Amino acid sequence: MTKMSIVNRNLAMVALTATMILSIMPVAFAANRVIATISVQFGPEGIVFDSTNGDLYVANDGSSTVSVINGVTNNVITTISVAAGPTFGAFDSDNGNVYMASGGASANVVSVISGTSNTVTATIAVGINPFGVAFDAANGNIYVADAGSNSVSVISGANNAVVATIPVGSSPVGVAFDSSNGFVYVTNEGSNTVSAINTAINSVVATITVQMSPFGIAFDSSNGNVYVANSSGATSVSVIDGTSNTVKTTIPISGNPIGVAFDSSNRHVYVTDEFANQVSVINDRGNVVVATVSVGPMPLGIAFDSANGNIYVTNGGDSSVSVIHG
Repeated sequence: MTKMSIVNRNLAMVALTATMILSIMPVAFAANRVIATISVQFGPEGIVFDSTNGDLYVANDGSSTVSVINGVTNNVITTISVAAGPTFGAFDSDNGNVYMASGGASANVVSVISGTSNTVTATIAVGINPFGVAFDAANGNIYVADAGSNSVSVISGANNAVVATIPVGSSPVGVAFDSSNGFVYVTNEGSNTVSAINTAINSVVATITVQMSPFGIAFDSSNGNVYVANSSGATSVSVIDGTSNTVKTTIPISGNPIGVAFDSSNRHVYVTDEFANQVSVINDRGNVVVATVSVGPMPLGIAFDSANGNIYVTNGGDSSVSVIHG
């Protein structure tokens, strides 16, 4: 065999090896792009990630059901009937249950869904028109914003009973737990404020003025700030310092910002823009919008899946869920 034929053969073997390696490598997705769209039932609003089983729970307001999405396959694996008009929910990592608020047809309850069996195991009466829900990992309680009662119902995760009712501002809708200071923050859509609740005493200790119609809210565990989506009229995000309970900056957002979620893997805050049919991506180091991602029509709820690093967005306009690779 000549020297040239040996060289040609070796080059061919290198090319073949490279091709084989590429063929078995996992597909790498570019950050902040939609990688899947999942059909759910009518009128999806809130979405909750269950870190124990890796599933996501979608509140279908228009069909009074909850769609359960497997975070590995991005397929709906079951559909659960709940009380009329489910809106938003939260996952209790202590007992493995998902708590889903329902305010339709005067239901005014929270359905408790077992993450093991995906069945409703309890129904808890709360205030009028419950919306946002958050779990307090420090005391094991669940906090529910009752928009029609101007109050927050506190549910014990140990016995699924309401243990306190806390007066807040007008039309409370969003709820978030700040694990650094132990407070629960509630957006009061009707009074353009955020109530800070000290959960040790279950009482409001500060009222923070933000911009018009605050709705969604999320805690950023990296910088200790709370991000508030100001919807109709303001179209902005207020950033609240969790130490001083004051607004440190305001970030302009396109459309009608509704839902907020924090991605702890890349330190980005994701905000659904209902009217712009997109999600704005905020870098929490500079508190500026660094990207926008087109999703389905009328995006509302949003959740971060810490197992796969993806962001899940409910699209109310076409009853789907967009999966964004973070």
